[in-house]
Amino acid sequence: MAQTNISGQIPSTYSRIIARMLGLHERELGLLLRGTKLSTDILLPGDETGITGPDQIRILENGYRLMKTPGFGLSLGAQLGPSSHGPVGYLSLASPDLLTALKAFAEFIPVRLPILSITVEQSNQWLDCVFRTQLEVPAHIERAMAESFAVSIQGIVEEILRRDAHDASITFQHSRPSYTALYEAQIHGTCTFNGVEVRYRLPADLAYATNNAGDSETVRVTRDLCDSILATQSQVNRTYADRVRTLLLTNPHCAVTEGQVAKAMFVSRRTLARRLDSEATGFRKIRDDVLRGLATGLLQGTQQSVESVSVSLGYNDSAAFRKAFRRWTGMSPTEFRRR
Repeated sequence: MAQTNISGQIPSTYSRIIARMLGLHERELGLLLRGTKLSTDILLPGDETGITGPDQIRILENGYRLMKTPGFGLSLGAQLGPSSHGPVGYLSLASPDLLTALKAFAEFIPVRLPILSITVEQSNQWLDCVFRTQLEVPAHIERAMAESFAVSIQGIVEEILRRDAHDASITFQHSRPSYTALYEAQIHGTCTFNGVEVRYRLPADLAYATNNAGDSETVRVTRDLCDSILATQSQVNRTYADRVRTLLLTNPHCAVTEGQVAKAMFVSRRTLARRLDSEATGFRKIRDDVLRGLATGLLQGTQQSVESVSVSLGYNDSAAFRKAFRRWTGMSPTEFRRR
């Protein structure tokens, strides 16, 4: 642990993920923030409040104690897919090969999570990611952070390789925990304990494995468009509709259901529908508005084919996208692009 005082703010995104993972309801959110002076509003979608390192550690501590089953860090890591890291994650997914993806992630993740650092090391035999915490934390929280790191890095590796990383080996500093079976279920490589440092290791010949995770240009353009739309939204006095819109824009392909949105808002579907109705809107209308904005932006601002735009917006069938686009605009995508 290299430092005891870390400057920089951590996006509230990670605390929201913890709250959702724990299945907290609206009235229980304060339990996760106990010991801080933070408002529960930071746990609602669309809030970008910065959290200090010590407050983030306190939230991790609270989450650890609120979870009734072992493996808090493993469960958290499983929730931290590439997209949960914002532009950092999308930069990794748009990288041409595995080495570039891991280096990009290691370089920029401290901007979002200054309480940790990742170093990528390459030799003739191995490609390593070394994890270090940057704050003095209790041993059980350091263990949870290391577990989360291993599962999160595994997510990036497997997204690019398009297969399980059974050839990985992961070394942890802590002793073998009582819930080792959870490691075997969630970590696909070989785990060892009582090591000198936390290290995720892959064979060196995987370093230049081509990114087969899809059209990286489509990922980048779509992410840039989402970010530009988000930048125009006010960050104060946000309505429920604003928060739902933000949640859709920060998820790949807007691929969340009404039930998932309600869960992310820590309310029931009925409560979500009632609150949106009081703002004269509804989930489907908001989702259609978001998809229409992205579709028209991609058709106007890029040379992507209609099929590519369809895929980037989460439609497996371009015919379904064309039908939806005609419903939104009164014309086909091709007609719209011509005009």
